[in-house]
Amino acid sequence: MTHILVIFFMILGLLLSGCESHNTTSTQLSGELDTDFGIGGIVTDNNASGGNGTDNGESIIVVNNSIYVAGYSSNAETSPSWDMALWAYNLDGSLNQNFGTNGIVTDNNASGGNGNDIANSLALAHSKLYVVGYSDSDVSTSLNLDMALWSYDLNGSLDANFGTNGIVTDNNASGGNRNDIGKSIFVTETKIYVAGSSTNSASKTDMTLWAYDLHGSLDPNFGTNGIVTDNNASGGNGNDLGYALTIVNNKIYVAGESQGVNFRNMTLWSYNLDGSVNTDFGGGNGVVTYNNANGDSFARAIAIKNNKIYLSGGSHNGVNVDLAIWRFNIDGTLDTNYGEDNGVTLFDSAGNGDIGNSIVIDDNENAIVSGTYSITSSVVVMFDSNGKVASDNFATNGFYLDTNAVAYGSTFNNDKSKLYVTGHKIQTNIDMSIWSFK
Repeated sequence: MTHILVIFFMILGLLLSGCESHNTTSTQLSGELDTDFGIGGIVTDNNASGGNGTDNGESIIVVNNSIYVAGYSSNAETSPSWDMALWAYNLDGSLNQNFGTNGIVTDNNASGGNGNDIANSLALAHSKLYVVGYSDSDVSTSLNLDMALWSYDLNGSLDANFGTNGIVTDNNASGGNRNDIGKSIFVTETKIYVAGSSTNSASKTDMTLWAYDLHGSLDPNFGTNGIVTDNNASGGNGNDLGYALTIVNNKIYVAGESQGVNFRNMTLWSYNLDGSVNTDFGGGNGVVTYNNANGDSFARAIAIKNNKIYLSGGSHNGVNVDLAIWRFNIDGTLDTNYGEDNGVTLFDSAGNGDIGNSIVIDDNENAIVSGTYSITSSVVVMFDSNGKVASDNFATNGFYLDTNAVAYGSTFNNDKSKLYVTGHKIQTNIDMSIWSFK
């Protein structure tokens, strides 16, 4: 009898351990605000640059015990403009007093035009904060924006060993000598990659990739003198724009849009680390597009997990723009087992202007997208591993709304038990905002 009991418990233990192996993460976000953060789960800040106008968060990262947000803030100049702004917070939502001045750093005039300086994305690597966006080099016209790349030490001081006094700018990447904009950044062990756009000589916009070494010099072994551009991906000979960038398994992926014959098409490019086209992607030409017969489609964010590529953005349904999520296989083919329509899911508020501005994937392959809902509200929505709205598992009916707000960037904390989202709330002024979800 004793031997039978031993065998029984051994089998039971094996069965239990087998069941546990299917649970890939111990944490499932509920979509509720974390009331231990800020006030009721939300932190806001205005007047970072002294102009008492608009403050906005575009990108957010969490590293160890610090939260960093990059964006912009209205300054107090005689002719007010926006300054690049960088905020640092502790995990309870208090500003990190050991960073910059009272937890905030701002910078204007990176390109010498004394106009708008905007941060669109940031990354932390090699004990440095890298911030990318643009700077107005000719405030009189606002038609000569330079891609701007800042490097900071973790105390908020500019990195004296990077570029010129911690800043690198670039204009005319595509030969049009007008607007160059950095939208997304990715830092490897040896290189800094930036995706964005540059005006060409025909006054159209090219998708643009820059590659720098860690001191801010363009990498001569990447593309042509450190730069790759692409236009006309969708055949419309119009504007091509890169919005989001990631690197996985030594392949670069850029998500954005390209003008087709009739509408803007969601576009996904892939390159090797030297800037050459990834011929294993998109039928050999390194690019795939999504053509919506009803109207425009565009991507604003990208994430890759388990050899699946997730994009979020917007797609027109014939009446208005829906928040859209696409899932591709690693070769660039749509994953037809995902979503409501062969790799695509649309989320519709029945209003106009639903857009997914950021996307993160949890360990259960749930996709959490943050963005705008019917133009006037921020939304955070969870899609399950099949691409359906997780109506029973997240917030209320699968999504969280905040009126008079917009969400732009999002990130998990280290163990994915919290989700942090940044953007702005319209209060007396427009305030930079962070939402914390548990």
